[in-house]
Amino acid sequence: LGTANPREYAGFAGIYEIPTRSPPVVLAIEADGGKLYRVVNDQRAELLPESPASFFATDSDLRIEFVRDPTGKVTEARVWQGGIERKAVRR
Repeated sequence: LGTANPREYAGFAGIYEIPTRSPPVVLAIEADGGKLYRVVNDQRAELLPESPASFFATDSDLRIEFVRDPTGKVTEARVWQGGIERKAVRR
């Protein structure tokens, strides 16, 4: 288990879309009570930190790394699941 600052979690929260899937997969990230969650199809799972910007799901092999632009704003996420990496664009 890595460490991350829960005060940063609000910056990760939002809606991300993996446009390369058909239909596109929509991934919601929520910050709640000092924890980070991913929500897909109304199923919520806690994301635990690997590093300050990388997390893994507690219910699957999903890993997610949040990517910031030069101004520090999170604009996308890299998502790994089943050995496949996909780019998720923040809406």
